[in-house]
Amino acid sequence: MGIPYRILALLLLTWEASAQEANALIAGDSSFIGAPGVKARLTLSGVTAVAKMVAKTLASEIAQADHIVTSPAVKLGQTQMMANSPRLKLFNDVNQVTVDMVPIGALTAHITNVNASVPFDVSGTFNGMPVSGEFELLSSGFGMDVTLSIKRNPRGNPLITILSCRAIPPRAPLIVHGSATARNDLVTQLQITLQQTANFDLMQAMIDADKEIRRKARSRSRRAPAPGTLQAFISSNFNLSRAEGLVLDYGVVTSPTLSARGIEMDSSGEISAHNAPTPFGPRPIALSPVVGNEMFEIVVSDFVPNSFMYHGHRIGMFNTRVDPTTPHFGPTMRTTCDLNSGSLFCVGDLFPTLRDQFPDKELVFLFSTLKAPAVIVHKENDGGIAFDLLGLIRVQQYDPVTKKETPIGEMEIQITAQMKMRITSKVVKGKVLLDNIFLRTRTPSVLVQEELDDASLLSREILQRMVNDIIKQGVPIPVHPLFRLKKPTMRLGDRSLILETSFTLNRRLINQLTAAHLSSA
Repeated sequence: MGIPYRILALLLLTWEASAQEANALIAGDSSFIGAPGVKARLTLSGVTAVAKMVAKTLASEIAQADHIVTSPAVKLGQTQMMANSPRLKLFNDVNQVTVDMVPIGALTAHITNVNASVPFDVSGTFNGMPVSGEFELLSSGFGMDVTLSIKRNPRGNPLITILSCRAIPPRAPLIVHGSATARNDLVTQLQITLQQTANFDLMQAMIDADKEIRRKARSRSRRAPAPGTLQAFISSNFNLSRAEGLVLDYGVVTSPTLSARGIEMDSSGEISAHNAPTPFGPRPIALSPVVGNEMFEIVVSDFVPNSFMYHGHRIGMFNTRVDPTTPHFGPTMRTTCDLNSGSLFCVGDLFPTLRDQFPDKELVFLFSTLKAPAVIVHKENDGGIAFDLLGLIRVQQYDPVTKKETPIGEMEIQITAQMKMRITSKVVKGKVLLDNIFLRTRTPSVLVQEELDDASLLSREILQRMVNDIIKQGVPIPVHPLFRLKKPTMRLGDRSLILETSFTLNRRLINQLTAAHLSSA
């Protein structure tokens, strides 16, 4: 019985240590662990756009495939003939798609004016005459009503279940082509099973398709990710080279809600390191009760950037080095400066004691965070976005001949600032405007506190540029790669960012999705 207690004690110690690394501004958020960090609404116009794209892609895939949907032999009416190996093929674009969100909890896609053909083999007798050959039923303008529900599966992915599928016959008569004689009043009773399209796991099918495409790509080249794969999509769109150990959780935490407002779903949005808990959670957030004109509405808790900065802090993602080769700052990284040094201002002017003890030396600043930075979002009228950072600057002497670095001193840096956010189609980026800077010495014999107090005022612009350089990568918008946002707009809520946008769909991913599902049918 001793081992479990030791494990429990170790977990508690780990959790306590993790909590101590969190910023004090979000200390009260520990009671919200597990709550949704992102709420999204796909409005009726957005759902219709998705349905059109999926219907078009599905029709295209079916048109290029052989024997996509088959059924056992079917007896034709009261005759002695059998229809064998019927195949459904769609052709031309599927343009007329509307979506109905009633009844509550279900979604019905009305697909109209679809052109299709059903080729099949016929054998048997008709009026005592043997009949055999190939027939094809051509139809222009038939329709289909597909009703489905969307739930959450055990893995946290959307689970699409087809509840019903009703074919709507065209008003124009069927055109029959065949190599055997048949009467025009021949009635077919073809039945196409939908079993293989029921209980369809969207994410799993996408992953399976991605694996298959990557497998084929590896046989051609092992040098780079295959174009169109999820790996290539993420690597080409997110500049997170210093955050390779972090993952963004797209998983839904509850089953989506389908209503006249559209499809609403809650997801985690947490950005975390593998096997490392986040010791805080998102404060309650809510979608607007009024549906806007945009296709997609997203409410993102400030938990998302805070989880990113917390785990980024833990893996050292914000560690920064400033030395004589650093752009903008390089010429100032000296204790003594004159016309020959290339700059009339240098670090030694801010810290006279450091300059006197180490004259004419090159310097290196090594910055690291002592606690995770944090942002607290409020409405513009309530103060906007506050930013807080506590870090450590280690000062080292650099010898350009031996390339060695010798520690000189250390100082803490405390920054409070206002942050202005701007949004692109992929990331939210912030720029800080410093309110207060406080430098606290850890080595008073070299870095004198009185000099640090003066330097806080004189070095404001330099430090502001350094902080902005640290956070310049931005935070990825927690939206599934299936969506490509178009000209998103953003406003501030209470502890949240509110995004409204139209979108296009990643056609390549949809093609992978439908192709993988059809090829397995």
